[in-house]
Amino acid sequence: MKKYLVLFFASITLLSSCKVEDLLNPAVIVTKPATDITGTSAVLNGDLVSLATTGAGTANAERGFIYTNLSMTPTLQDNKIAIGSGLGAYSYLLQNLKPNTTYYFMAYSLNSNNSPSFGMVQTFKTTDLKVPTATKVDVTKLGLTSATFTSSISDDGGAAITERGFVYSTTANPTTAKTKVTSGSGKGEFTAAVTNLVKATTYYIRSYAINSKGISYGIEGSFTTPNNYALTTTFTDVASIPSPLVVGAKLTGAGTSPVKEYGVVYGVSQNLTTVNSTSVNSNLPGTGFHAANEGGYLTPSLNNGKITSPAKADGSFDVILRYLVGSKVYYARAYVVLESNEVIYGNTVTIPARSYARDPARFDVANVYYKSNYALFDMLTDEVITPTVSGTYDIWYSSNEDAKAYQKTLTKAQLSSFLFYKFKNKENCQRWCDLKNGVIKP
Repeated sequence: MKKYLVLFFASITLLSSCKVEDLLNPAVIVTKPATDITGTSAVLNGDLVSLATTGAGTANAERGFIYTNLSMTPTLQDNKIAIGSGLGAYSYLLQNLKPNTTYYFMAYSLNSNNSPSFGMVQTFKTTDLKVPTATKVDVTKLGLTSATFTSSISDDGGAAITERGFVYSTTANPTTAKTKVTSGSGKGEFTAAVTNLVKATTYYIRSYAINSKGISYGIEGSFTTPNNYALTTTFTDVASIPSPLVVGAKLTGAGTSPVKEYGVVYGVSQNLTTVNSTSVNSNLPGTGFHAANEGGYLTPSLNNGKITSPAKADGSFDVILRYLVGSKVYYARAYVVLESNEVIYGNTVTIPARSYARDPARFDVANVYYKSNYALFDMLTDEVITPTVSGTYDIWYSSNEDAKAYQKTLTKAQLSSFLFYKFKNKENCQRWCDLKNGVIKP
């Protein structure tokens, strides 16, 4: 009761500074409770409900807040924050406060005569600061020597996070005295990628965060980098099978990193990488297209090529190479790309020079992209027929699912969207069907 009496008389004292005519019907202003209180900040809230209705200075010239932590009766001579003018609710984010401290504040309004009106005194207490709260680290994209760490700060402890990151070590309970990776500041999720790990090694990891109260660590976790992967490339040269060629591979070894790509790079140079090789997979979407592991340049080429392939459950995979240049020695080696984007290569195998019988079944021209145009091929003569804008074409077509010959007349635009194997004439189409059905051999 004593506290409220003091506040009452404080309000009376403030009002005594007003002019007599302004006291008759002063402005109505409400001090609302503070919100979003932390150790160093709070939101002050007020509402200028109505203006004074008597006196010469009825218009509102200024509104705002006064506050102090030194007494229970803030005055205009204390800390004053002016926030515009006019009727309505208003708020202010008060910062740089002292932790664990009680503050008193009031909303105020000045009319055009500088006569004040005040709301009732409200009070709030800032929270005591504490160290931040960090979550357990999520380790992803784990490779032989790399990994990605993710964590978050759920509570800043009432003060700004000035530094956050990860600490890891081969011994338990790592601290910032061990290996430290910083990752910005503030609350929320953060991440970092490291590339200096040792393969086949167990690491202990924690996230950390620093505010003005101190440093805190998240729950400790651990992870183990994979051992060496073994990737073996194989090629069996069978002279009786002129085309296509199959290069196989198998990935083995202890590891925990997912593989996101399997494939083979090949060319006439032994310097084969995924960077200097062009993707030449033929597995375009649509009815009647090629196997997922098949590829090659549409025109035989000496350029490096790259063909990806699905993998089997045991880690093995293979690719089908087509359209190699005759009488040239080629080289090939398998590769895999880990989820961490590390690339692991297998051994290099040699494909001896040989002549290649053209695979008639390859000239199915199921929307084959030839020199930037959809084209038809004469399977027997290698003639390329490039459709013109105005021409129409009597074609024969088939598919993998049916392997029967059908006839149709199409325009150039229709050729581009007709997703079947398309041929120049019935003889072409029937030969391809006979090949697919095993009636004749390539």
